[in-house]
Amino acid sequence: MTEAECNAKGTLVYDMGDGKTHAPSYRCADGRAPIGTVPLGREGAVCCPK
Repeated sequence: MTEAECNAKGTLVYDMGDGKTHAPSYRCADGRAPIGTVPLGREGAVCCPK
């Protein structure tokens, strides 16, 4: 997923370097699973749904 695609469908949540956002058990602030991963910088990010 691109940064633009995520911004249209959700919110970027950046990984702080510990890999937690990329773990299968990771949940967004509202308790839902991310809708995709976004290759940004060194650590990347996930996209949480709106």
